[in-house]
This record gives sequence, C-alpha cells and structure tokens, in this order.
Amino acid sequence: MSFDPVSNDIPQVNYDVPTANATLAFESAGEILCGHLFIAQGRGPHPTVLLLHGFPGTEQNFDLAHAARRAGWNAAIFHYRGSWGSGGSYSFGNVLEDTDTAVNTLVSKETAAKYRIDPSNIVLVGHSLGGFAALMIASQNAHVRAVGSLAGANLGKWAKEIAGKGQEAAYLAEGLNEDSAPLRGTSGTALVKEIVAHRDTWDLMTLPPQLAEKPVLMVAGSRDEVIVPALHHDPLMRAFQDAGHVNFETQVLDADHSFSDKRIALAGIVVRWLENIRE
Repeated sequence: MSFDPVSNDIPQVNYDVPTANATLAFESAGEILCGHLFIAQGRGPHPTVLLLHGFPGTEQNFDLAHAARRAGWNAAIFHYRGSWGSGGSYSFGNVLEDTDTAVNTLVSKETAAKYRIDPSNIVLVGHSLGGFAALMIASQNAHVRAVGSLAGANLGKWAKEIAGKGQEAAYLAEGLNEDSAPLRGTSGTALVKEIVAHRDTWDLMTLPPQLAEKPVLMVAGSRDEVIVPALHHDPLMRAFQDAGHVNFETQVLDADHSFSDKRIALAGIVVRWLENIRE
C-alpha cells in the first residue's frame, strides 16, 4: 500500500533526526506572539507552510499541520496580537502586520537554521480571515512563493457591501462581538469601522495581477453561511481565471465554513497541492 500522508502515519521513522515540536515565539511591534512549529523529520531544510487561523481562531487547523508534516513539510501556526495569549491588542491591520512579521521570522537565518526551514520555500495557507491575510501578504512579501485561501474572506468587498447600511453594519459588529472572547483590546464596532475605512486597499479583487507569478489555491464550502461563496469566493475566483493565472487551482466542497465534516477531504486538497508545488 502506498503511503498517504493524509490518512497514514509515516511508514519509516528517521530516528537520527525525528519529527519535533517547538514553541514558536517572536516579536511583532514590540509584542510577543505565541505559536507552534511542527518540524518534519530529516535534516532538511524543509519547505514550510505557515497556517493562518481565522477570526477569532476557534478552528486552528492543527490537523492540516500534522498532515503537512507527514508529507515532509514543516508547519507553523501562530496567534496574532491580542489573541489566544499573544501580547498587544487585536485588529485586522495587526493581523496583516503580524503575518508579514511571521514570514520574515521564518526566513531569518537564525530561525531557518534552528528549525530546518528552507527559506526559499515558504507557503501561506489561511482559513477565513486567515485566507484574506494570506492573499494580502503573499501579494506583498517576496519570501512567499505560493498561497492558499480556505473559505477566505474578502474584507474590502464585504465592507463595500455594508458601507452606509447601518443595520447590516450593526449586525456584523454584533456577530464579531459574540466571537471575540479570546481577543483583547477590540470590539465588533471597532473592527467594522476598520474594514470600512480600508475597503479599497483591502479588496482582494485587486490582487490577481500581483499574484500572477505565484501558485494560488482557493477552496470554498458550498454550505458556508459565514463567508458566503457568492460574495467572497466566486468573484475572486473569476478574477483569477479572467486574468489568465497559469497556476491557479480552485475547489468547492459540500461543507460549512469550517469544513467541519470534510476535514479529511480538505487535508487531501491542501497536502496534494503542496506536493504539486514543492520545489
């Protein structure tokens, strides 16, 4: 039987350089961010995928991290400022800055040597808000060579939909407040004001030309009632296709926002995409 990293354990353990787990702590804007690194076996250096969780981060995608590591990738997960024990205050702008800092930390000489990271092979994969951050930072940071968005949010387009619509803005703010228990220094109202203020610069519809040279994966859930595909996924998918992006892949699963009943299928899509783009 052939080895499938999505459903099988590693068939042969490298006892000299086995898999390892490490605490990933680094500074962003003077605050310490908390994270975790799943290190693949072997001396490497290994390609590394940075997994970005959404808002507030209840689903942190550790299953995807383990599957990626079994496939020979390092996998990193961290918590943005003001979330899940990381220092500072939470904001969507800070999410973007922290993601950029995380990428730069992983490719630094010290971190790459310590954790067997190949700094030329860094991939971002994000879920929901993390998908938004992954696409934004991949378009700006040259160290990111490929990007995946899973049920990714388009905050700019969403903001344009609610701008000037008090009831819809209030409804969104209320929903963000309900989920903000793991966060510090913010509120649903503040977050809504933030996305409305950045509605043009945070509209992902502008990104396909900037990502023309990088492999892109987009996955959506057809039953997603949080990040509705018709608003967030479908227009961006068409924009990539219309731009003639040569290394663009998209799939839609019969799933909810967190892919709750399709985690194995999701891991299969992500791991096989990583393997296809491995250098």
